[in-house]
Amino acid sequence: MADEIKRSEFVALIGVLGAGVSTALPGCSSSTPAQSTSGTSAPPPSSTPQSLLTEPEAFTFFTPPEQAFVSAACDRIIPADPPGPSASQAGVPYYIDRQLSGAWGNGAQLYRQGPWQPGTPEQGYQLA
Repeated sequence: MADEIKRSEFVALIGVLGAGVSTALPGCSSSTPAQSTSGTSAPPPSSTPQSLLTEPEAFTFFTPPEQAFVSAACDRIIPADPPGPSASQAGVPYYIDRQLSGAWGNGAQLYRQGPWQPGTPEQGYQLA
C-alpha cells in the first residue's frame, strides 16, 4: 500500500499542475500575425463571422406582430454587448422563423399514430 497517494497530496499535485498549465498557456500565444507559406501575413480573423453579417430577406412563418414579439423577446434574452451582437443582429429571430416554417415546425417527426390500447373504465377518459 506504499504506492497509494494521500488525498491531500493529490489535491496539492493537481493545484501545482493547474498553476503550471495556466502560466504556460499565455506564453503560447503570439501577438504577431501568422505568416503564410508565401511569406505574407494572414489577415486577422474577423470578430463577427461572415454568416452573421448577411440578413435573411423576410420572415416566412411569423405574422408582423409575432415578428415584433419574437425579435423583442430574443433581444431581451440575448442583448448586444461588447464581445458580440444581439440576438436580432445575429439573425436568431430569422432562424426561429425558418425552423417553424419547415418540417420541424409542422411536426414532421412527431409520432402521432401509436398502437394505443383501449382504456379500461378504471383508467377514466382516454383520448384514443
